[in-house]
Amino acid sequence: MARSNEKLTKLNENRHLKLSGKSPEKRERILRHRRHPDHVPGTRRRAVKLFIKRNNRLCTGLAMLVVLFIVAATADLFSPYDPQALSHDMVAAPSAAHPLGTDGLGRDVLSIILHGSRISLLVGFTAAVISAIVGTILGVTAGYWGARSTRSWANSSMRS
Repeated sequence: MARSNEKLTKLNENRHLKLSGKSPEKRERILRHRRHPDHVPGTRRRAVKLFIKRNNRLCTGLAMLVVLFIVAATADLFSPYDPQALSHDMVAAPSAAHPLGTDGLGRDVLSIILHGSRISLLVGFTAAVISAIVGTILGVTAGYWGARSTRSWANSSMRS
């Protein structure tokens, strides 16, 4: 309690120093539009930067997602062959012509992987959107009618 009182006192002192020399109308207008006394400008941005800097897994996951987006967007530019085109080199080892080799039908594996990233992103984002919609509906239902309405349904669906 004492710590927050000290903080408020400091902020009030700083506030009065900044307002000295202003006209009473301007002072009143400034004080009316002030934020909460504990608010320090730029704190949220600093907190987000610090959060990202401290979470290596988050940075790694974001980097992988960005790479996957780039690969999916530029698959046509970087794939050496059509992913559905068949060739006579069936189950060929990696070579200069086919960097990852070919599959049992003679299709280039690198081209298949590059074009398959689009489908992977589509499936992942579709699943995320569907789960967000279902979760929102359940949350709104529980909030409106109370937990009794969704508790039995949620318990039975999770246990089956």
